[in-house]
Amino acid sequence: VIYNLVDAPQQLQRPQNVNPQLWEQGITQNPNPARLAPVVISGFEGLKARLDEHEKFMKSHQEAIEDVEKFILELKRKHEYSTIEKMEQYNRKHQELA
Repeated sequence: VIYNLVDAPQQLQRPQNVNPQLWEQGITQNPNPARLAPVVISGFEGLKARLDEHEKFMKSHQEAIEDVEKFILELKRKHEYSTIEKMEQYNRKHQELA
């Protein structure tokens, strides 16, 4: 039994082809019943499909991380330019006063 992240798990029904003891074990050992729902994966094809979904999920997260990194880099550049500009302005003003 593997768990899927869900917004609000509804009444969980044991699939017909699942051993009742295995299903009950999945329910009782659920690490976060408020956010996770057990799912059953059978066979290599099911496992491969789960892996493909996981890789797609990871890729979308990696793209989001890259977007955040670009945003942070742009903010850093703007801050550096603004700071340099203000320092030059203060240096000119200091020289005028001296």
